[in-house]
Amino acid sequence: MKFRTVMLAGVMVALLIAASPGPAMAQSVDSTFAGLEAYERGEFATAAAIWTEEAEAGDVDAAYSVGVLHALGQGIPRNDVEAARWFRFAADKGHADALNNLGNYYFEGRGVARDEVEAVRLFRLAADQGRADARHNLGFAYASGRGVARDDAEAVRWFRLAAAQGHLDSQMNLATFLTAGRGAAPDDVEAAHWLQRAAEQGDAAAEYRLGLYYLEGRGVTRDAVEGARWLRLAADGGHVGAQYTLGVMTLEGFGTGPDAAGAARWFRAAAIHGDARAQFNLGLMYVRGLGVEDDPVRALMWMRLADSFLSETANQDAAETRDIVAAAMTADQITRAEEMAGRCRTSGFQDCD
Repeated sequence: MKFRTVMLAGVMVALLIAASPGPAMAQSVDSTFAGLEAYERGEFATAAAIWTEEAEAGDVDAAYSVGVLHALGQGIPRNDVEAARWFRFAADKGHADALNNLGNYYFEGRGVARDEVEAVRLFRLAADQGRADARHNLGFAYASGRGVARDDAEAVRWFRLAAAQGHLDSQMNLATFLTAGRGAAPDDVEAAHWLQRAAEQGDAAAEYRLGLYYLEGRGVTRDAVEGARWLRLAADGGHVGAQYTLGVMTLEGFGTGPDAAGAARWFRAAAIHGDARAQFNLGLMYVRGLGVEDDPVRALMWMRLADSFLSETANQDAAETRDIVAAAMTADQITRAEEMAGRCRTSGFQDCD
């Protein structure tokens, strides 16, 4: 579960607690048309000047917006202390996004001393105004036991409220809790529903998990074709697990027509992101000339890169296959394969041809 802070147009991941998403900060700026118009033109310094003048005159929306600019360093130097000061000014006037953002600052200890109890108080005030981010953050606090006693049932309640408002991370967390039976009875059907909602927002992790649900018939009718469709969306979005899984499915013709060349492409996509299983399988493709040319040097290169996979006791057969490939090669071929593997690894898998 990751702790997420949201400001304007992006997501900042602050920490990772488990396997699914966690808390968040508001992404909008408020204030007069002139300041917003300048901001939308990318004239951040102009927007900062307008909003700062208005904030110093007591405008709550402007104060919140100045806090956002200080938090992001847009138009003015990044300064968490100043950001917290302006968020506090707006929060004291009841500004919901400022309450949530100030809560995040206390939760993380950014610009203020860390105080998770105060963070939860602020999240609750914002959540009571219906802010999805704040409701999500309360769910995260209850799930992790930070600033409040751990209570999975309360976490599920707040995640469900935020999820119903379309909050992506809450949808993912709620699916995780329902699958595991945390805070509620296990319910794969409802979990699949929330994964579908998240996947429809284009989230690759949700697309991947939903694809696996269709492959397993978990909470949905088993459907390999539909599973492959969601996995392909996730793979196209760069999800490494989906790329590897599609490689296997495409090679075997499961949920899609058999296509050795297509399988090799998916394995390579995952391999260059460091997936050792895909690296080994791609090596096998080169050994057998499946979807690629028969090339023992490239085969051994990819198998060498998959050492983390081959070193596991359960993969002795795979290690033996690598050794058999090497035994049939000349010393020069082995040297070239090892040089290519070294170059590929040191380049961060950018130079693997």
